[in-house]
Amino acid sequence: MWCSASILLLLKHLSSPQKKMPKVCYIVGGVASPILANVYLHELDEKAEEIRARWERGGKRKHRNPLHRKLSAQKERLVKKGATRTKAFRTVVQRIRSIPAVEVNDPNFIRIKYLSGMPTTG
Repeated sequence: MWCSASILLLLKHLSSPQKKMPKVCYIVGGVASPILANVYLHELDEKAEEIRARWERGGKRKHRNPLHRKLSAQKERLVKKGATRTKAFRTVVQRIRSIPAVEVNDPNFIRIKYLSGMPTTG
């Protein structure tokens, strides 16, 4: 149930010594309204799921960025050597942090998001 109430009217009522509470809540819709909305939206959700299944592609994750993978391997080699306090190690870590771990614009990975009744790609 939806109510439209004026807070100022309510505060005025609470501050004045009246005996009766004024009517500030008006019911919009009824008991059947949420049920009818669910029936209607069910068909919309099924259609959105059908579109999502048709357009989505790719595995569970995006492909890894090859440069990030290469730098991570270089970092691991430096860690195994024990050279974690060197300038080369700090440079590699800084470069790793400056690039994305996955390909941002992977053309083989598409996800469809269905939010607030509006399908979007992402």
